[in-house]
Amino acid sequence: MKQIQTKPKTFFRNKVVTKKYLKEILFWAFRNFGMARAGFLSDSLKKLGFYYATQGGVSISIEDLKIPPLKTEIIDRTKKQVNNSELNCIRGELTEVERYQQLTNQWNTSSEVLKNKVVYYLKNFDPLNPVYMMAFSGARGNLSQVRQLVGIRGLMSGPTGDIIDIPITTNFREGLSVTDYMISAYGARKGLVDTALKTADSGYLTRRLVDVAQDILIRETDCKTKKGILLFNFDDGSGNTFLLKDRLIGRILAKDIFDEQKRFFAYRNQQISSLLAKRIYENKFNKVLVRSPITCELSRSVCQTCYGWNLAYGKLVDLGEAVGVVAAQSIGEPGTQLTMRTFHTGGVFTAESNGQIFSKISGQIRFPANLKACTGRTEQGDKVLIVENDTKIEIVNFKNFSIPIFVKKESMLFVKKDQFIKKDQIIAILAKTKQNVEKKEKKEVFSSVGGEMLLDSPFFVKSIKTFNTKTNNLDGGVFWILSGKVLNIPFYAKINKYKFENLKPHSNLATIKLITSKTGFLKLFKNNNTLTKNKEISLKILVKNLILKNSKIYKKKSSNVKFNSHFPTNFVLQTEQNKIFKLHNCLDKTLKSGSIIGEEFNNSYQTNLGGLIYHNLLNSFEIINASDDEKIDSILFLPEETIRVNRRVRKVKSGDWIEANTQISGSIYNRKAGFVEFEETGGIVSKVIIKIGSFLNIKNDCIDEKKYNNRVFFPGEKLLDEHVINQLTYTQIVKSSSGKILLLQPVFLYEFAKNQRVRKLKNFKSFSEINYRVLPNKYRIESNENKIIQLVKRKLVLAYNKNDYVGLEARVAFSEIESSKFGLECNFLENIFSEKNFPNIIGLNNIKISTLFRNNQFIESNTIIGDINIAPKKLTTIKQIKERKNLYKRKLFLVSTKDYLNIFIEQSNKINSSKKFIKFGDSITKQFLSCYSGKILSNTNKNILLHKGKPFLFSKGAEIFWKNNEFIKSDDSLGVLYYQRAQTGDIVQGLPKVEEILEARREKVFIRTPRYPGIIIAPEKIMTSAVKTRFLYISLYQKIKYCEFYPDMLINENTFIIPGKPLNTRNASPHTSLKYLNFYYKIILNFSLHEAAYRSLRKSQSYLLNSIQSVYSSQGVDISDKHLEIIVKQIGSKVRVNTIGQSNIIPGEYIYLQHINKINTVLEKTKNSHYTIDYYPVLLGITKASLVTESFISAASFQETVRVLADAAIQGKADWLRGLKENVIIGRLIPAGTGFNSYDQISNLNVQVGKKVSENKKK
Repeated sequence: MKQIQTKPKTFFRNKVVTKKYLKEILFWAFRNFGMARAGFLSDSLKKLGFYYATQGGVSISIEDLKIPPLKTEIIDRTKKQVNNSELNCIRGELTEVERYQQLTNQWNTSSEVLKNKVVYYLKNFDPLNPVYMMAFSGARGNLSQVRQLVGIRGLMSGPTGDIIDIPITTNFREGLSVTDYMISAYGARKGLVDTALKTADSGYLTRRLVDVAQDILIRETDCKTKKGILLFNFDDGSGNTFLLKDRLIGRILAKDIFDEQKRFFAYRNQQISSLLAKRIYENKFNKVLVRSPITCELSRSVCQTCYGWNLAYGKLVDLGEAVGVVAAQSIGEPGTQLTMRTFHTGGVFTAESNGQIFSKISGQIRFPANLKACTGRTEQGDKVLIVENDTKIEIVNFKNFSIPIFVKKESMLFVKKDQFIKKDQIIAILAKTKQNVEKKEKKEVFSSVGGEMLLDSPFFVKSIKTFNTKTNNLDGGVFWILSGKVLNIPFYAKINKYKFENLKPHSNLATIKLITSKTGFLKLFKNNNTLTKNKEISLKILVKNLILKNSKIYKKKSSNVKFNSHFPTNFVLQTEQNKIFKLHNCLDKTLKSGSIIGEEFNNSYQTNLGGLIYHNLLNSFEIINASDDEKIDSILFLPEETIRVNRRVRKVKSGDWIEANTQISGSIYNRKAGFVEFEETGGIVSKVIIKIGSFLNIKNDCIDEKKYNNRVFFPGEKLLDEHVINQLTYTQIVKSSSGKILLLQPVFLYEFAKNQRVRKLKNFKSFSEINYRVLPNKYRIESNENKIIQLVKRKLVLAYNKNDYVGLEARVAFSEIESSKFGLECNFLENIFSEKNFPNIIGLNNIKISTLFRNNQFIESNTIIGDINIAPKKLTTIKQIKERKNLYKRKLFLVSTKDYLNIFIEQSNKINSSKKFIKFGDSITKQFLSCYSGKILSNTNKNILLHKGKPFLFSKGAEIFWKNNEFIKSDDSLGVLYYQRAQTGDIVQGLPKVEEILEARREKVFIRTPRYPGIIIAPEKIMTSAVKTRFLYISLYQKIKYCEFYPDMLINENTFIIPGKPLNTRNASPHTSLKYLNFYYKIILNFSLHEAAYRSLRKSQSYLLNSIQSVYSSQGVDISDKHLEIIVKQIGSKVRVNTIGQSNIIPGEYIYLQHINKINTVLEKTKNSHYTIDYYPVLLGITKASLVTESFISAASFQETVRVLADAAIQGKADWLRGLKENVIIGRLIPAGTGFNSYDQISNLNVQVGKKVSENKKK
């Protein structure tokens, strides 16, 4: 027999090997032929690549960058579209937001078209171009960089991620202008800063993930659970789809699978290889239940079967594997890598096409008969048809060749029935399955013209009261502002001019009469305003005039200024008592009671010696005979010489008695004899104090120290029974170099009127003198021969009773007594008019004041003293005048001849139209286009009279702050537009989102969500008038539930809502959802405490898992589900204790749900169900979960070390050293890998428990 020789199986793939496909080849070789052969293949491919790279000698030069010839045409076409958008915005057919959205969309589309042209040219006509080979093979660079090199840079993203609406139409091949370079620097700077800062944030995220999952190990082979999670095709909404066959590889089936004929397909606990996953996908199994770390029933670990394959080896994971650390690194590492990507794109904005469909041919559109559609408007302001059912449309060309296009429900069609379209024209945008990387913003719209507001017919305004503020919710429409002058005038102004009158400059449009309510003299004041450089005018009535009797004003000799009241600092006041006061700068100013007017020149209470100041050391009322009108206060001055030194003192010592003119140090001498004391700072003498006076030698045993130390003796008293005191003396016992001595220091007493009750000047109650101490108590005055110290100062103040002069202001002025002789007076004035206090609703340039009286003229009460005339700035003719009033304002609307436009036309060329309004660019005749927008007032055969105006469009959902026929001034806020603004969708926005999810942060906006499931019923279908602002939904138990309706709710009629799902935002709040789901399962469905907590936690874990996966998938990063499941399990597996029952657990403690369920089971069996622990499920962020872990050593090494260790010591906690960190910290072998304790044989030990011995037997 011949031996049959089998040839080895060969594989041939006719496909271009890109970087992604190279990964697939190596993974296929590794999976099918093992590590050695896969390594050999990779080495062979490496050698092959190096060989042909050397042979080819690929290099790049400036000539390889070839600009497509259609670039100029594309840019010109885009500029024309942008100009049309600007024109449509002026015509009121686009909002400001829609204009911006169109601009960004047009430039982005043109950039994409240009990129496609570049790729098409290189692929078909120059496939060996070095730029093309490098970018598309994945060797270096990417498509975005190729577009910037030979296409256009396009729109740039600013520092905040927003798009700058000025495009860069040049590329790096052509070179950038100065303006282009400045705009380009914005995005480049953003990339550099993000690369530097976000990398650190990503590293910190990895550290927190490792800390939260470091104790998760593979400890057992199988936990025998029958639970699992369902896997299915996952779509993140941005066009990226994770197929089921890719998600299944490496997982373990949780239950048997049967096909449609009920035949056995796969069994439980079977490992899913790539072949089995492909078979499952081909047999169209939409959902598969697999084992998961989330549902693993092991305590504080995961079993082999629930984890599945070790993806690095393609086989079942080993026992002792630290899968928690692997999961943390797998999630954290892509973030670090992706932060580098922003640097390479240079901040260029690129947006997805959002499912745009373009026509491949020119032809006619055919709609099917079953098409259901309604009209709508896109975010860019384009009118579209919104498809209400899945359907198919066709494009038929002139050869009768048709191309079918399938569109889904809620897609937007840009074409009409039987419309002819050109090649590359947009046909439709497919419906979004999920919100893209956009942020909701609002834009406030301001009026560029002033005038009257007029609503157009399609406008619909609906008033809604939300949060106690009344706004207007619009369903969309146009309103006009008809040109005119809007003036705010007071309610008490009289209008003088009417229709068809000429308004000349300085003529009176309206008049306000000035009337005084009191009798007095009229005073006219003009103050220079330094801010406006104008003179502010004010009119006042002198009601009361009080003169300081026998006072005289003198001018200082040193001043050359003429005598007037504007230079008071150059003048002095002499009172009737011949006291001289230096006047402060307070004239012609409004003063309050207690304002200081001047300061007395007084030689009393002065000293040029140093010393100590004491207040109230003596009771001055016992010494001085104070009258009833005046109470006397006093100051005690103890003379001392205080000399500040900055060198070493060698001539004298502390405790010496020195005579006058003794050398202290260097050139420093004392002036008086006295006792020396040193004051030291930091061990160095800083001050030398000489206590002036005399001394008596005393014996230590013959004097009572308490009787003489720190005492004051009065004149006539005796010291030591033999020395008579002649003046007030302060005694002190001090130690000198020769022994104890009794130091006698003279004390000087200064008396003055007490400042609690001021002493009034005679015959006048509005000026008072106040004496006050200058220096604080126990203040030490340093010696200075050339400086005189004032101990007490006397000031002249204004003092009057405020209740007697309510509504008046006090002013101090000079009064002329005789010719060229002046005194001081106080005037109390009533304010009649002041430009400063005049309502700011009227510009000061528009008013003119005319008075009927002269300055200082006497006026009776209730007399008209003049007018305030409101005048126009320019000559104009009033064509129309309107007035509007409300509770707060009164407005005047003036329409002049300049606000009208008379258009003369020929009858033969006129285009007949029944329009009420004309917009900019509308055809009036066959040869004439309107250059203005406005309302048509008259339309005759010869002319059209137009009231100029400007249209404003507000889209659906906007808010407007004005009503019909209201008057609006220029630059007033008209309303708010809400829109979705595109952002750069890089990982810079993705990382904070991942961190927000993993830290389980609460939403900033209030989440509205129902407690019960049900179907929405519109409020219009309810006949009761009591529920106008509510919508209804029917629960599953046929109970009608009411719910308040708010404008931010995203609900439709007949939609099904579930507990925890938000009604006012697309992103759910996991905390709110968990709370409402737990309520629903526990209260409504009557599940047990453990079952309700378990189910609600499982749903929240599933939401978190999909949220993190969608962020990474949007960047093209593929992370295995099992890694995310381990982290999510750590976040959402604990509950918080509410009531402790009969357990020894602390209220508020976080415990694993599995652990607390076992405790409750024991309590139910041993005691009673009433003694069990009550708890509720919680979501912990990765930081919080790391801090409340059972290992206090691990928590203390993460954050808040002192608090964690102190808390563990107080509670007497024990650490069982289960994780990796705690074992590393104390120097033990980690319980993973070779340190994992694995036993092949486990012997059963029979333990017999003895009977319980009663206490009686013990006795």
